Amino acid sequence: MSIYQVITGWMQSVTGGGGQGTFLVGAFKVAATLYDRLKPEVLISSENADDFEKNLLTMRCEERLGLAVKRPAALIKGPFANA
Repeated sequence: MSIYQVITGWMQSVTGGGGQGTFLVGAFKVAATLYDRLKPEVLISSENADDFEKNLLTMRCEERLGLAVKRPAALIKGPFANA
């Protein structure tokens, strides 16, 4: 299953970050801006401790992002009502 699912023309993002029984909706393009400070970088090396002797490779992946929420009123968070 894909992370993004299109339901009735609305984009849905499935995440476990909000906690069970809560929702977050809003105009995300208006509310926040995502800044890409460093493009994804992948480094592979055998020069870590004794990796060369053990025929091992060490891989490091990193990306730096920043999220600025400029209009918090454009986002709404709340609990689902108990049925």
